[in-house]
Amino acid sequence: MGAVLFLALKDIFKNKKILLMIILVIGMGVAASLTFSGLFHGFTEYFNSVTVDVITGHLTISPEDDDEYLSNVRNIERKLELLPEVIGVSPRLNANAIALRKTKESQVRIIGLSPSKEIKATRIAEQVSKGEFLSDNDNEILLGSELADNLNADVGKTIQLTFRNGNLEEYKVKGFLDTGARSGDEVSVYMSNKELERILDVEDSASQIIIRLSNIDLVEKAKLNILQQGIDGEVRTWKELSSYVEGITRNFNFIFGFINLISLVASAVAVAVVMFINVENKIREIGILKAIGGRNSFIMKVFLTEVLLYAVFGVIMGNVLGFLITAYFQAFPSMQFVTAGSGSIAIVPIIHLSDMIRTSVTVFIVTIIAGIYPIRMATRLDIIKAIRKG
Repeated sequence: MGAVLFLALKDIFKNKKILLMIILVIGMGVAASLTFSGLFHGFTEYFNSVTVDVITGHLTISPEDDDEYLSNVRNIERKLELLPEVIGVSPRLNANAIALRKTKESQVRIIGLSPSKEIKATRIAEQVSKGEFLSDNDNEILLGSELADNLNADVGKTIQLTFRNGNLEEYKVKGFLDTGARSGDEVSVYMSNKELERILDVEDSASQIIIRLSNIDLVEKAKLNILQQGIDGEVRTWKELSSYVEGITRNFNFIFGFINLISLVASAVAVAVVMFINVENKIREIGILKAIGGRNSFIMKVFLTEVLLYAVFGVIMGNVLGFLITAYFQAFPSMQFVTAGSGSIAIVPIIHLSDMIRTSVTVFIVTIIAGIYPIRMATRLDIIKAIRKG
């Protein structure tokens, strides 16, 4: 085995240009795969965070199909707050209206919330792009950033809202929310729960209750605990409420997987070509080795060891490159994903250890497979023809 390793090391370091070329090709394949995997996880993390932090919380309680509102909301809140895994509970009240600003008109969804409770249950207060967030006794409103653009509204200006029950109210705009969720930024108007209860003439009611947990992994346990409390309403997890996120994730997973496949195939072809050229250039040496008693198994071990060394060096370089590229874009997130109305968001790539292991093993195996044909060709050479051809 020592002779095999010695000859393999001597051979690969003999031509440093070829060595660098192969390592670079393999390394770039690994680095590209890690970068795309990191971007995929970044996309997934972004959409999941928007869903949980702005739209659904970890759990949402909604009325049964036959009911318009949840009743006895304060009693439900008290029961939920007793659960050790619950750190935030926020009731929301929904309504529909028509927003009018001068000649601009738009159908909107009104979301009534309790700002002091909402801060504990979601991170929507952190999404204010202009102006200020609401307070519990506010008689002002927040607009989704895209809706504000459509109405040509600005902070401090007045918006007229006409509700379905015939109520017509005017409100001053206190700020804009840029949540990154098109469904929210395009049509949503936010106001205090107390004000919306007055308009709808309801009390101690909610269209949904948003629940935040101390740990996202406790979702199923918390759902079971809530159901055991005998609370009237339908309890659903954020995953059950966000099937669109799974669709987006599947699409991006397919795209990034296809790109990864192309990079791996390119690496494999490059390795196979370089190994083929390497064998062609060493035909005379192979013939001489056979002439002095070198067996086919010995020659195969030498070339296979070379491929293994190429793979090891290439995978190490690729992981280092992938880590550095990811670290750079984590520090300077310049990869933009365009969203309607809200401009663009910067995606921060995230590399998991499992991705590094999986990519390294895959590229390692692909590299070995790519080198098999040139190696088999080397062992099948006729001694006399090899020496003459070389």
